[in-house]
Amino acid sequence: MKVTGVGTGAPASKSRRSSSRTTSSDDFASRVDDGGDARAAAGPAKAGPLTAMDALLALQGVPGGAEQEERAATERGGRMLDILDEIKLGLLDGRVPHAALGQLRDLVAAERGRVSDPQLAEVLAEIDVRAAVELAKLDRIG
Repeated sequence: MKVTGVGTGAPASKSRRSSSRTTSSDDFASRVDDGGDARAAAGPAKAGPLTAMDALLALQGVPGGAEQEERAATERGGRMLDILDEIKLGLLDGRVPHAALGQLRDLVAAERGRVSDPQLAEVLAEIDVRAAVELAKLDRIG
């Protein structure tokens, strides 16, 4: 089909209905072959899977064992970072916080038994060694 120009913009024509159609629901019902089973059809199905979905969503909102352990590990890691930051600030001020070094060693010792990642275990070992060296220096001086 070849388009040769722009149309006039006339509105689309109205649909044509044949006069042979009737809109009576009785006429439609009389044309449907009713074998007697149409009225015996079952009602709508129950919303069983929907309630199962609600239960799953509710369970996702309840923290499980693994999620609680992950949250606790995150809190312990945050505490370690806070202590390391306190030590860093103390060193910048020219003083070494003896108590913070002791707390750090205690936290690292407690965490080393829980860690399964070898790289993280190595980092914790390095932190522990460095804190032990700093404490030994302080004990020797003081």
